[in-house]
Amino acid sequence: MSIPSSPAVWIVLILVVAAVVLWIVAKGRGFSFQRGKMKVSVSGEPQQPAKIEVASGLEAKGGKIGNVTGLRAEAGAPPPVGSVSVLGQARLSNEEVGDITGVEISARDSNRKK
Repeated sequence: MSIPSSPAVWIVLILVVAAVVLWIVAKGRGFSFQRGKMKVSVSGEPQQPAKIEVASGLEAKGGKIGNVTGLRAEAGAPPPVGSVSVLGQARLSNEEVGDITGVEISARDSNRKK
């Protein structure tokens, strides 16, 4: 059996392989291919969103707490977050508390020093 020389056959073959790979990755399975020293690996495992907990179960009396924020991000696409819990089951009495935010998104500032 000889290798086909027609470009149409190769284009169809490449499209079929690409469609199968995309389908596998979309299903979350991933794949790995190794030929000699060359190895191609694509992980299809979906990333688990982060779970953020801040000051869970905090007990405080008669003091001052500043701002409490679970996630701070710049405008645009913040990182994927599954859940944010701020001061969950906290017990505060006679406390002065600043802003309490789960997710704080600020505008981009190109002049800000990092």
